[in-house]
Amino acid sequence: MISVLIRACLSGFLLVFSQPLVIESIALQKPIIPLFLQPIFAWLGLTGLWFTCSRVHSLLQGYLAGLVAGVVYFSLSLHWLYIAMHVYGGIAPVVACLLVVLLALVISQYWAFALLLTAWIKQHKHSLFWAFPLCFTSFEFVRHLGELGFPWGQIGYALAPVYVLAQPAAFLGIHGLNTILLLESLCFYLVLQALLNANQRPLLRMRIHLLFVVLLAHALFGNIYLKQVRKQEQQADYVSIALLQGNIDQKTKNHSEMNASFIWSRYLSLEKKARAQGAQILVWPEGAWPVAANHDGNILTPISKDEEPYAYRFIRLVGSGSLSYKEQTPTAYYNSLFWTDENYRIWGVYDKTHLVPFGEYVPYQSILPVEKFVSGLFNTTVGTQHAPFQTPFGRIGALICYEGIFPEIAAGFAKQRAEFLVNVTNDAWYGVSSAPYQHLMFYVIRAIETGLPIARAANTGFSALIYPSGEISTLTTLFKEEVALFHVPKMTHVHPYARLPQDIFAWFNLILLGLLCLAIRFKVWTT
Repeated sequence: MISVLIRACLSGFLLVFSQPLVIESIALQKPIIPLFLQPIFAWLGLTGLWFTCSRVHSLLQGYLAGLVAGVVYFSLSLHWLYIAMHVYGGIAPVVACLLVVLLALVISQYWAFALLLTAWIKQHKHSLFWAFPLCFTSFEFVRHLGELGFPWGQIGYALAPVYVLAQPAAFLGIHGLNTILLLESLCFYLVLQALLNANQRPLLRMRIHLLFVVLLAHALFGNIYLKQVRKQEQQADYVSIALLQGNIDQKTKNHSEMNASFIWSRYLSLEKKARAQGAQILVWPEGAWPVAANHDGNILTPISKDEEPYAYRFIRLVGSGSLSYKEQTPTAYYNSLFWTDENYRIWGVYDKTHLVPFGEYVPYQSILPVEKFVSGLFNTTVGTQHAPFQTPFGRIGALICYEGIFPEIAAGFAKQRAEFLVNVTNDAWYGVSSAPYQHLMFYVIRAIETGLPIARAANTGFSALIYPSGEISTLTTLFKEEVALFHVPKMTHVHPYARLPQDIFAWFNLILLGLLCLAIRFKVWTT
């Protein structure tokens, strides 16, 4: 038992480095491990899990092994939640630490039950080689479902920095990348088994050849598909977008109405720089508008008048909290993105449709005796409309902050013929940590899944343009006031993942696993 848990712990620790890991005092705001090395640590960590599963001989061992690996992985990769809860949420340090560990324990249950089910299948004399990938992929898919779904940290995001290797996401999505990494790590496991076991030594050459062929096929597919996507990008029409990175400290934003004049003057200055460069679309980050807007109004009221005349027509996409009123009494609060013309007249509004549990609202509040981790005037109300903005400069899908970790939201806009996506976010909550890097990587995969470019405006960074190939343009600097101007291709070709029924590969895995387990349980399939 102890040796199994040690292997699980080591596997979880190696997997931590498959995601961006930033510790300020060590890396000076940069990941400890270069991002292009992430796939290597994903292969190493998953290979460790293969060795762990091969040594598991009981259901309890399987459950505990998955739990230990998951707690190590999620506790370290989600350490930035401590900053959000303690520094900006005002939660006591000890309580914030306990909450991070508690969340890691909860999320780790998916890994624990994946390895438990793998052990159960092994006990019935079936092959580990299909059981572990099918169980792990299925439970990771289940982790993203429902109101409380939290799919942050899927291992497949390890491939995002090496976007050539991430191209299969255009067909299979993030869950397909999870499976590919599991199968490639199986090849590494088989090679190591042959090296360590004299009885399997005759198979070593064949297994090395298999590993080489699998990795080569993966790289060749990515390279071929990447060339096709880049050709489509070159044939597209372009629109110029300015991303306004205001770099407003979160403590200032927490009292935005008191600091409205300061915030307004900052963004007005950035707008002038953007207009001087001829930007057609000006994007303000999530919650950038310094006062709560009237959700049902037809104009955003500026804090002060801009005396400088506008030389040309442009539009704004403005992130703002917004209130609905009934007889001058606020009835609902939304996290919104407004589309306005140059005179602040509102032509469209998108409200965030997937809220952060315990951050923006408390789920099942009538049952759970808890409050939000972050202070706010109201529980945020979930948005109900999910349609692209039909603007003079193209059809634009909107993603607000946390929505980027849910593939179905971006794919939904692609299905409705959006030509590009805009993401607005406020990553100031995360401070100097891994989270801004991790958050950015999710959008790399969303761009590849949908075949749409994503213009990302972040209050404190990273602001960037991500092409449909997954290639990231020049990044802005974290915690620096900047204007980033990009020429964004308006894409009309949607990738297969977004055209097919939602997450068909993941659902196939889950249904297949269920059927196979039923067949084993009722002895329809025996070995």
